[in-house]
Amino acid sequence: MHRHGQCWRKAADGSRIGLQRYRCPACRRTASVLKAGMLPYRHLDAQALQQALDEPEARPPTEAAPSQPLRRAIQSFEGRALRLHLLVGTDLALSLDPVLMARRLWPALRQRFGDIATLLVELATKYATSLLHDYQSLRLRPCRV
Repeated sequence: MHRHGQCWRKAADGSRIGLQRYRCPACRRTASVLKAGMLPYRHLDAQALQQALDEPEARPPTEAAPSQPLRRAIQSFEGRALRLHLLVGTDLALSLDPVLMARRLWPALRQRFGDIATLLVELATKYATSLLHDYQSLRLRPCRV
């Protein structure tokens, strides 16, 4: 991989963060390296998502409705809960209700992997998937010759 410039991303607090881009000379694909605590394709801090999933009813009254990026991330996790349960192999009873399945799955994932940073790395390396979406960057592709 060779350095290939920089891209800018909006952080959860609204500031702009520069991310280093790299390019593979063999397949010509580019990739950005995220800073610690950043979620792929989200303007949301990983710790904020972890806190919201840890205590869904414990939000202060002033924040009764979560922000739009947080709400979308939670909905994405709820939509993937059954798939993640089957992929990771937890000992939970199956539920077809995505919200119920997500509320059961999150404590099991936290117990098994610890914090969200470790969970994201384990899902990417061992299972070639992510917590919120099946990102194409995690799929293996043959290199061009």
